[in-house]
Amino acid sequence: MPIVRDAVVAPSTVDVVVVGAGLSGLVAATELRRTGADVLVVEAQNRIGGRLDAHTCADGRVLQRGGEYVTPWSTELRRLAESLGIGYEPAVPEGAMVRLSGASRVVEAMPFEQDPEAAGAYYGAYEALEKLADDVPADEPWRAERAVELDRQTLGAWLDVNVHSQPARDLIAIDFVTFGDVHEVSLLYILWSVSRAGGLEQLHDLGDRFIGGPPGIVEALADRLDAPIVVDAPVTRIEHGADGVRVSFGGRSALARAVVVAMEPGQAGRMEFVPPLPADRDRLQTRWLAGHGGKAFAIYDEPFWRREGLSGLAVMGGAFPFGLDASTDDSEDGVLLVFYCENGEAAAELARAQAEPDGVRRRVLDGLGRAFGDAARTPREFHYFDWAGDSWSRGCGTMLPPGVLTTVGHTLRPALGPIVWAGGENGTKDWMEGAVTAGQSAAQTVQGLLRSAP
Repeated sequence: MPIVRDAVVAPSTVDVVVVGAGLSGLVAATELRRTGADVLVVEAQNRIGGRLDAHTCADGRVLQRGGEYVTPWSTELRRLAESLGIGYEPAVPEGAMVRLSGASRVVEAMPFEQDPEAAGAYYGAYEALEKLADDVPADEPWRAERAVELDRQTLGAWLDVNVHSQPARDLIAIDFVTFGDVHEVSLLYILWSVSRAGGLEQLHDLGDRFIGGPPGIVEALADRLDAPIVVDAPVTRIEHGADGVRVSFGGRSALARAVVVAMEPGQAGRMEFVPPLPADRDRLQTRWLAGHGGKAFAIYDEPFWRREGLSGLAVMGGAFPFGLDASTDDSEDGVLLVFYCENGEAAAELARAQAEPDGVRRRVLDGLGRAFGDAARTPREFHYFDWAGDSWSRGCGTMLPPGVLTTVGHTLRPALGPIVWAGGENGTKDWMEGAVTAGQSAAQTVQGLLRSAP
């Protein structure tokens, strides 16, 4: 179905309005159309995909601005991609990693293989966190026996007490909180992420990347969806009553029997609900925070680091915590991807970089130069993308502060009458897999509502 940029041509009456044309919303819409429901998809941005987005360089190279990695436990995501004819390739090449620690540069196959003290602290902490996560239900973390205790403290507070090696603490912080600060993120939230992935090893296994990138999935879903998708049409109001649900967007409205809100709770809080949402659900939307950060890409004529047996993985710390080899099999070019963070102590460092001409570029390339040598300081191209500056996404990933899950987390998934929630946070797993399973679940809930309605 062609994407529509004029809300006036959208139907005024449908069975279901899906708010959000990201992966979760398009999966929900696809499942609903398969059962014969009339569907309208409405999207605030001028494109589809949500946090799955790509940038095409002048030479045609495509860089993934958003979600990119397909974890081994992404069963439904992989099944969906295969049904759409989209393949994948290994995410991280073989080879050693580089870890920068102060003025030193360490090359190692595994973290701290040359530092027994840090290794003991690092792997001991992983074992302790895994044990704590074993007692956290993946579907309802607030029901864990020690939920309140775990949700009162941050991951940083736990590390301060239990991990006495600074290098180990620093690496654990990078492992778990790429776009946030460990002293601002709930320990229970971190353990919930581990539980949803099925363990720490699975959580940190990047697995594969889709050939052509994840935006290809949402584009394929949209192409095959026999329903209108209206972009540039922010939803301002959702009102439900005896006659159904009226969704207002782009200067007009549509009446439906149900609505799927396929976005994270913090984004949903920007819409007006009539009648008002229950207090706990409203508080969830107010307190649900996105991580702030983005990606920087340095493009070279070849992946020269591989000649030295390096995988391209570099742990650098600070506002630019780590980098990866993002080269693709269809090109001879080399690409290094560096994540950057705008929260906590790193925020000041990044702010200084952003205030200087080419400040981000210079700091990223300085880190890559220390990790991979002078050749890394002179890329052919350099690009960086800031998700915190995206007016609708307002960040990337979720970083819940203490107290959210155990006070209002129970409102995350249950439908409120004809209002059904989707988005990655509502899925059985995390990340893109969560988006797919949440879309599937939302469609099933709506189907039940449509069958039971008079």
